[in-house]
Amino acid sequence: MTDSLEYKMEVIAETDNLIAWKGEESDGEMAYHIEVGHTMLTFYTEEWLGVLELMRQVLKNSEK
Repeated sequence: MTDSLEYKMEVIAETDNLIAWKGEESDGEMAYHIEVGHTMLTFYTEEWLGVLELMRQVLKNSEK
């Protein structure tokens, strides 16, 4: 029996120093990741939606 260790990931966006990507965990749940240097933040869908809302507010308020 051969176990697959392949992890399917999709890059959402990236710059020279940052990357946001998502991948399906072994239990089928989607995980979203933001990498900044040697630090990686991982969020599940509900948390990720909260991060997106926070970033929308940051963009809106930084334009004032």
